[in-house]
Amino acid sequence: MGDNRPTRQWGYRCCRTLCDTFAVVRSDIAMFDKFSPSALQAVFHARGQASLFGTEIMTPELLLLAILRWHALDVSSLIGNKSDRNEELRKQIEEQIPRGETFSTSVDLPISKELELVFQHAIEEVSGTEYKIVQLGHLLIGVLREEGCCAAQVLRANGVELELVRQRMLKSH
Repeated sequence: MGDNRPTRQWGYRCCRTLCDTFAVVRSDIAMFDKFSPSALQAVFHARGQASLFGTEIMTPELLLLAILRWHALDVSSLIGNKSDRNEELRKQIEEQIPRGETFSTSVDLPISKELELVFQHAIEEVSGTEYKIVQLGHLLIGVLREEGCCAAQVLRANGVELELVRQRMLKSH
């Protein structure tokens, strides 16, 4: 087995950066410690999307947009989608995100209640499985479990089913 220290160091730095960047309370810091480097990257990229769109709060839609943009192949295998379909999904998600004036990525940004629940759902999905930390697929499942959010509605409208994603996630391990 190879040495994972560089990846873990990046994950640790990203977690600390996320905690510094978001208006995160101390109890939430431990939550990000349970995320894989790729899941942390997705959250970090979602923060960048918030800055570009000028939104004042992190939402599941921004997280899904980041996952689709930077982890398209991983997502395609889980939702049974061709990667060219991801562009259409991204457009549909972007239509749901309110626009504002862009701002610096160094501004503190709160996490919406919906996104907090998505993170909690993702952590719950890891419990009782062979996975030790939250992967991208768990974040996707977390979005789908938060049924009232626009991101989940867009996924379901495009034929993405929670149980199918969950099964594919378990098979990928």
